[in-house]
Amino acid sequence: MDLTRRAGLAWAVILWACGGPDTALKPAPNPPPPPPHRPAPIPLTCPQGATARRLHQRIFCETDAALHGPYEARQGGALVEEMTLINGLRQGAFKRAWPNGHARQQGHYEAGRRVGRWIAWDEQGRMWAQAEFGQGNALRCGWGDCAAAFPPEIYCALEDINDTLGAQASAVTACFQAAMARRPQAGGEVHIRWVIGLDGRARNVEVTKSRLDKEMSACLRQALRSWRFPKPAGGVCPVEHIFRFHQEF
Repeated sequence: MDLTRRAGLAWAVILWACGGPDTALKPAPNPPPPPPHRPAPIPLTCPQGATARRLHQRIFCETDAALHGPYEARQGGALVEEMTLINGLRQGAFKRAWPNGHARQQGHYEAGRRVGRWIAWDEQGRMWAQAEFGQGNALRCGWGDCAAAFPPEIYCALEDINDTLGAQASAVTACFQAAMARRPQAGGEVHIRWVIGLDGRARNVEVTKSRLDKEMSACLRQALRSWRFPKPAGGVCPVEHIFRFHQEF
């Protein structure tokens, strides 16, 4: 089978320093309690099972899976990123700015991958580079320093993913053995897509194509959700993998 981380403030009065007992300072009466804090409503409607959160200047829907909804990032009070997150993956229009307010990058994402035409500007607002992103995040440079303007967005090391898959080979084998017990001639490929969240958990596990039965797909999905990958450095990681199964005679 081919399987391609103040202290309490002590009240003390020094009488001799304050003119004696008659002139000793007395503690002021306790101030009235502050009114209850009522945060401003968050202008965001979340899907069922998710909660709207405001973190610093960021507003998002928080679910067990990942961040979901409009997302903003600020640096020194300046808006430096605007995007939409769908289950932690960037989706749709994306804008990035320099802290001085000049545009920095503009383009689109689909399921966490850059697609279509992207433009980059330098810190003085001069156009820096233009590129087209196609299938599989392939870059075709139109002009300018595309390598510097659009560096690869890689948050997980491929070897870390492969190491985790290898360490979980027994769980995958158990799924296949159960499939053979149901159908002795079982074999073929199972294509699975998932996202490695910021905590290293496998999220949004989806079987996109399978030559085996539904029970096999369900077994693999359940196994993947229990695995822990090394935590990504800077963002979530979409993964697509093909599990190949065959019987040895």
